[in-house]
Amino acid sequence: MKVRLHDEAVLEAEQAARWYSQQKRGLGQEFTQELKRRLKMLRANPARFPQLETAPRNIDVRRILTARFPYKIIFEIIQNEVVVLAVAHGSRRPNYWIKRRSSTS
Repeated sequence: MKVRLHDEAVLEAEQAARWYSQQKRGLGQEFTQELKRRLKMLRANPARFPQLETAPRNIDVRRILTARFPYKIIFEIIQNEVVVLAVAHGSRRPNYWIKRRSSTS
């Protein structure tokens, strides 16, 4: 299945990778590799991941957690495509990304 990232999700991933790079040499690259592994898992079987607990009940938005970093990839399945709405830090405010659903770039 095709995976597409919303423009703002790409920016979030890039900002997080930069921040991790500033903390420790190579850590930003490790973060990026972890995201790539998770996106590959999404491509293979997106429906296996649970619905996002904080999302309104009337929308089918799901999430996949990263293994090492406190981030989650928030996505929805639209026809035969996975649209990543956010690469969100676990302690960010819930549902800040919801406005992106109607403006998938």
